[in-house]
Amino acid sequence: MFYPEDHVSQLNNLEGRYLHDVGVEPKSGVVMKAPVDDYRRAPTEKRSNIRWNLNNFMAKRAKDPDSCVWEIGEGKWAIYGVDPVYSISDTTFRLVLTGKGTVKEIKDVLKVVSLMLERNNPCKALYYCTSLRDFVDQNVGHDCNGLVFSYFRAAQGLTKVEDKKCWLYRDFDRARKSPGEVRELDLVFPSDGGHILIIGRIWNRTADSFECNICEARNVGEGGAQSHRYRVKLKKGVWELDFLDKVEWSRKMGLICSPAASLG
Repeated sequence: MFYPEDHVSQLNNLEGRYLHDVGVEPKSGVVMKAPVDDYRRAPTEKRSNIRWNLNNFMAKRAKDPDSCVWEIGEGKWAIYGVDPVYSISDTTFRLVLTGKGTVKEIKDVLKVVSLMLERNNPCKALYYCTSLRDFVDQNVGHDCNGLVFSYFRAAQGLTKVEDKKCWLYRDFDRARKSPGEVRELDLVFPSDGGHILIIGRIWNRTADSFECNICEARNVGEGGAQSHRYRVKLKKGVWELDFLDKVEWSRKMGLICSPAASLG
């Protein structure tokens, strides 16, 4: 099973190596351990402009029938007779720029960015980015619901592509009433519903508590996409999450519920 903590690990160790046009001495646009850890909420004027520029670049490139890309993979070179970036949709650009893209989608967009940087570095169309790492740091990330959304799309085949908000995931009809009812991939919310976390692997379950990984995305100053080990208990109707890996206060949460409605 592909767990949420595995998804977080992939995001925070996003790696890829993208080369450029046939006939040109290969220059690598390298993303090595470029963490996707910034906080994204919605389209801004800057992100909308970058999205337009990405689409405009694709449209111009599509007019060249000989266009193709070299890429390194599994230790050997591969050539695509048709440029693989042709298959990247505007929806993918939007998802990546607003914090909802999967690892694969982010890599696909970085292929396009890499080609744009090869043409013009720094790239005015990308607000003067000079490298893939620069682009990731400035324009790619996950907000909390974006992390949950991209995980379910990558691991569970979720096909919905709307920009989900935290409250849309809450399902009081499927609320867990005791530690024994909680399952892996359940969703965790504070009382106001303004944040969302997702439960990964569970172990050491008792009648009163269990231990597990819980994943979330917080703003960059608090670590971005992350996973921590917790001991979870229910006290007087409030879920208490005690960190197992670091000394910090218990986190109070108001609701744990099944993700079934979200996956419907």
